[in-house]
Amino acid sequence: MDSNAVVVVRFDPSLRNVHVEIEADDVSESKKKKLVQKLGKYLPADPESDRDVFLQNCVASADKQIVQSDLLDTYQDRDGDTFEIRLCRLGKNSDDARRFHAAVETFSIFFIDGASNIDSEDSRWELLTIWQRSPCTKLVGYMTLYTFTNPTRLQSPDSIRICQVIILPTFQRRGHGRRLFRATHELARKRNCYQVTVEDPAPGFARLRDREDMSRICDLNILVLSDENASYEDICKPLSKEQLNDAVQKTRTTKEQVVRCFEALILARLDDENEQSRDVMSYTYRPLRIMIKRRLFDTVETRDSEERKRVLQEMFMKLVEEYRAMRPTKTSKKRVLDKGSAVSNAKRVCVREDSLLTIGITTKQN
Repeated sequence: MDSNAVVVVRFDPSLRNVHVEIEADDVSESKKKKLVQKLGKYLPADPESDRDVFLQNCVASADKQIVQSDLLDTYQDRDGDTFEIRLCRLGKNSDDARRFHAAVETFSIFFIDGASNIDSEDSRWELLTIWQRSPCTKLVGYMTLYTFTNPTRLQSPDSIRICQVIILPTFQRRGHGRRLFRATHELARKRNCYQVTVEDPAPGFARLRDREDMSRICDLNILVLSDENASYEDICKPLSKEQLNDAVQKTRTTKEQVVRCFEALILARLDDENEQSRDVMSYTYRPLRIMIKRRLFDTVETRDSEERKRVLQEMFMKLVEEYRAMRPTKTSKKRVLDKGSAVSNAKRVCVREDSLLTIGITTKQN
């Protein structure tokens, strides 16, 4: 008979201590032990099944909660909690950083489909982290960065690639991912890097990048459209090579992203001037449709003209949806989160329960 078992995994903020608890009345102790053993190879440390021992170990490592790293920024959220953004470089000579990364890398197994490990002995890898510092110390999320060099680019040969990004569920949709993305661009600016790229972004992060790139382009006042009296045919002209390269250099983003932002800006202007209908299939939007479909024409792999038209139309409508989502949105209502109980006591050992990182996993036992 099949039965479900809920495996609760708790980490202390240093990720040095792990507690595993299995909540299932109809699963034998032997099966519970086997399940813990299977799970153990994915965890940063040998799991402790005794909760009291785990809490004692948490207290013992309380002074080692944050890995040695450089403080890049400090900020407060709308609840008044304090957060820090920190950067640490990996490599053969950074034992503490590599240990910590090996620990946080286990989260990718739970939150990223098809995640793969990185070579933490390569000093070109860096770990950008966010920590909640008040009311207690807790890991919020992290981002792995890889610096690669193009020797043919003499002035700014280095670029930064964003690889894995994780914001733990409790802290999602509170602006922390945006903070990491902006910190990466600020790091690239200080190092005079050529650009910041993103490796195979998830849909949510792709939308975040779109909005941030659009915001940066507007703030820098580049890709300014023609004057208000210009015709739509004049507005809907592709960027010249000089305009494209200038925008890439100033925004430190890719050419593809610059083009997306440019087309989204044109769509936003057409929408503002046709607020009542906003029908992209109307004659008003025809110059934009032509410009975008011409750009996409060679990407459609079919010789059948009708099939090509159908695919181009689908691609165009999908872009319209994405471009409209890139416009600034109103601030969402303040979210009230359950922060859990303040203190947990066990054998005179006191540990803040809400400082622990908890993951629940449902498994099916045969």
